Amino acid sequence: MVLEMLSVDGGKPAPRVVFLFLLYMASSALMLVVNKGAVVLVPAPALLLFFQTLTSCIYVMVMRQAGKAKVKLIPERRTGILYFIVSVSFLVTIYSNMGVLRYVGVNAFVILRCSTPLLVAGLDWVFLGRELPNGRSTLSLVGIVGCAAIYVWLRVNDVSYRPTYGEYSVASGVFWGGAWLVIFLWDQIFIKHVVDGTKTTGMERVLYQNSVATAILMLIAL
Repeated sequence: MVLEMLSVDGGKPAPRVVFLFLLYMASSALMLVVNKGAVVLVPAPALLLFFQTLTSCIYVMVMRQAGKAKVKLIPERRTGILYFIVSVSFLVTIYSNMGVLRYVGVNAFVILRCSTPLLVAGLDWVFLGRELPNGRSTLSLVGIVGCAAIYVWLRVNDVSYRPTYGEYSVASGVFWGGAWLVIFLWDQIFIKHVVDGTKTTGMERVLYQNSVATAILMLIAL
């Protein structure tokens, strides 16, 4: 079903598209594990986020200096304002993400994230006028959410479950999980609106988003 969505003109998916899709899946999964390990070893989410966003900015600048990417360092006023909002949303999303990983672990976060495709599809239709998934896709998404809900119910009611690493707190996990879900959904819709409404390259989006986030994190550290 996913490969059908990635296909070109209804034919077979382009090899490069499939490769990028698989690469994104692998990097996303690895980032969850790496972030969990980092937040256990260094229980300072703001500091970890600072180095992540700073590294992203450095990467863009290196690529620009090497002539591998054309990047406009200072955006237009409207674009700058929009990406400031995007940066704040992104920062809150990642911070709450680390809160979930810190208190309930990777498994719980993966389950929470399983609910987002169905919700995002509905919000895309309401706010962006995009097409709803067909019946088969919707049934699959509902099934994923249902299985996730069963897992959460069983885990929360399993009093014998206690991880042997990090801090574990159901109450804190629910708080950060709810915060992450709300801001993530807002972030997904607003970012699509910004991308559709501004003329920026991929590298420029990375720079604008992470540079503002880095500045905010520096102020928090001070």
